[in-house]
Amino acid sequence: MKKEGEKMEFVFTHVKEEPFETRKSRSYVILDQKVRHTYYHEPKTKRIKCNHKGFIMKPGYVMLDEQLWNTESFDNYKEVMVQLQTKGCTTVIPICPIKSENELEQILLKARKNMGQSSIDYLFSISIPIVELKASFIRKCKKYRIPLIIVDIYDESDLNKPTWEWIRNEMWNYQIVIIPRWKFEFQSIREKRQCALKWKEIAEAFTIETYSLDLKMHTPLSLSLLKKIGVYPFKGRLGNNSDLDYILYRSEDQFIEQTSVPYDTINPCVVVSKGQFLKINHELIFRVGHGKQLFIHRPGYFKPYEKK
Repeated sequence: MKKEGEKMEFVFTHVKEEPFETRKSRSYVILDQKVRHTYYHEPKTKRIKCNHKGFIMKPGYVMLDEQLWNTESFDNYKEVMVQLQTKGCTTVIPICPIKSENELEQILLKARKNMGQSSIDYLFSISIPIVELKASFIRKCKKYRIPLIIVDIYDESDLNKPTWEWIRNEMWNYQIVIIPRWKFEFQSIREKRQCALKWKEIAEAFTIETYSLDLKMHTPLSLSLLKKIGVYPFKGRLGNNSDLDYILYRSEDQFIEQTSVPYDTINPCVVVSKGQFLKINHELIFRVGHGKQLFIHRPGYFKPYEKK
C-alpha cells in the first residue's frame, strides 16, 4: 500500500519521438514530475506502466512571444496563452522591449507581474536598439539572469556603434546570446548577405554567441538555440532529470512519407507541463500560476564545441 506523502513513481513505455523511427522505442521512469531514468527497453518493474504505443511523444516546445509581458486584459492574456498551449508550448520566452537600459527594471517589474499568472514556465529576454547596447546594460542583464538579447538594427552603420570589446569583456562569466533583428528593408539580396556577413564577423571577432536564422513568434526554438540560451537540458528534452514537459501526436497515419513532425501544420492532441495536463484533445486547461520563472545561471553550458 502506498504510504501517505510517498511520491508516485511510474513508467512510460513504447515511447517514439519521431514518425517511422527505426531504433528501439524508449521507456522513461517518472518520479516527482521529472524524468529520472531512460531505457531502450521495457524495464521489469512493479511500477505503474503507461503504454504510449501509437503515439509520437516529443518534449514540450519552447517558444518566443511579444505580447504576454504587456497584456492588460486577463481575457487577452488567456487567449495568447491558450494559443501557445494549443501548439504544444510548455515554456515561453517573453521578449520585453526597451529603448534604453534605464527602462530595464521597470519593464521587468511589469513583465513579472503579468507572467505571475502564467500556466507554463517562462524566462525573460530583452530587445533593445543596438545603438543602446553598452557594457553597463550587459551588467544589468547578468544581474537579472537575462540569457537572451535581441538587438534592433535600423541601419547597417549601427553595427559600428557599440563598443564591442567592452561588451565582450563584460560577458566573460555569463555568455548572453545576442541576436540581430533587422528593422529596415534590404534593397537587394546582396545587401542582406553583406549585413549578415558583417554581423558574423563581429560575433566571431569578439566571441559573441549569436544565432543566424530569423526568429519567429510562437514557433518551436531549435535545439542549438536552446543550448546556447541555457534552457537545455531542463527544457526541450526528455531525459534524465528533465522536467516532465511533453506533447503527444496521434498515430503515424497522419505523418505518411514524413520523417519528422510538421509542427507548423499539426497541433498535438495532448500537452503536459510538469506532469499537469494543459490540453486533452480539444479541451484546453488554463492553470493560473502553474508556470514559474526560470533563472539561467550559466548560458551555453551544454552547447557543443564548434570549430571556427
